[in-house]
Amino acid sequence: MKAKADAVEKEKAADEKLTAKEKKAKLEAKADAQPKLNPEEQDAANEGKAAAKKAAQKIQDDASSAKKTLEAKVAEADTAKINKESTEEVKKSEKEIEVKKEVKAKKVAQEKPSAEELTKPWGTPSEVWTANMPAHHLEGYAQTGRKGVKEHELAQAKAEEEGNESESENESEDEDSGDESDE
Repeated sequence: MKAKADAVEKEKAADEKLTAKEKKAKLEAKADAQPKLNPEEQDAANEGKAAAKKAAQKIQDDASSAKKTLEAKVAEADTAKINKESTEEVKKSEKEIEVKKEVKAKKVAQEKPSAEELTKPWGTPSEVWTANMPAHHLEGYAQTGRKGVKEHELAQAKAEEEGNESESENESEDEDSGDESDE
C-alpha cells in the first residue's frame, strides 16, 4: 500500500512540472484509456474481437475463391476461343486443299493427250506419251528445271575439257622435248 502511495506522489510531482497543454493531453489519454475489465467482460470483448477477425478472414477467403473462379472461367473461355479459331483454320485449310486438288485435276485433264496425238509414225503410243510427258508428272523430281544443277553440270564439262586440253599440251611438250634430245 505504501508503494502505491509513493507512486501517486511521484505522479503528482511530475504533473506539477507539466505545462497546461501537456496536462490536458495526459488527462485526455487517461480518459481514452481502456478501463480495467473484469474477467467476464474481458472474455466478451475477446469474443467480439475474434468474431470480427473471423468475419474479416471470411471476406478474404471469399474474395480469394472468387478470384480463382474468375481465373478458371477466363482460362476456359480462352481455351474455347483458341479451339474455335484452330478448328476454323483447319476447315479453311481443308477447303484450300480441295480447291487445289480440283484445279490440278482440271489441269491434268486439259494436258491429257488424245488418242490421235499419241499415234505417230516414229513410235508406239507409250513412246510418244513419254516424249511429250505432261509437266505435272515431273513436279515431284528435285532436279528438273534447276538452274544450279545445270550450271554444275556445265562447270564439270568445262573442267573435263580443260583437263583434256592440258593433258594434250603436256603430251605435245613431251614430244617436243623428245625431239630435241634426238638431235
